Amino acid sequence: MFAVADPPKHRPAAPASPSPPAPEDQSERKGAKPGASALAVELATRLKRSEGTFSLRDLRSHTAGNLRSEYRSYIGGGECSAGLKPIFAEVLAMTRARIADASELDLIVVAEGLMLSDTSAETLRQLAPHVVNCHAKFYNMTEIPCRPGCYQDISIDYDAAIAALKAGGYAGYLNTEYEGQRYYQDRTRAEMMSEIEQVRRHQGMLRRLIEA
Repeated sequence: MFAVADPPKHRPAAPASPSPPAPEDQSERKGAKPGASALAVELATRLKRSEGTFSLRDLRSHTAGNLRSEYRSYIGGGECSAGLKPIFAEVLAMTRARIADASELDLIVVAEGLMLSDTSAETLRQLAPHVVNCHAKFYNMTEIPCRPGCYQDISIDYDAAIAALKAGGYAGYLNTEYEGQRYYQDRTRAEMMSEIEQVRRHQGMLRRLIEA
């Protein structure tokens, strides 16, 4: 049986260790102001609800890559496709009005709210019988408010997508595809969120929706 030694008497108190700095919110783009990501989410939400002066239908003929390229050209020198100018002007004005001293990176982060897909769940349901494999992309799994242990990616309507695949008779695999570190190459490994934890949350969400 092991004996537990008594602590020595009159041991001097150990100096207090400084508190570690609070970790950065890793859903934020490094170098951008904290409000930029929140404004991008707001922009995306307004687009989805058709609450602005333009809608997703005005963007459906452009890929996300083309929109990013055109927007960079616009904020750099005012040049872009004629149909996109009023949209970009509105996004730029909104960003500058809501974010003090907005940097170029802030402008780019907010404009990510324009990159939503306009593919309907009904289209996915119709395609499901012809699909043999699906990539289930995600960016950042966060806890659903008031639902501890349940996660979602607010940028992708997984509830509708999984319901459409089930209704269409899809019985194949869903391949988890994590793209959340795409914009974090300038972070150290210690700063990055755990890919394993993000994948665990994503697969938990898929299981919950598939079994619903």
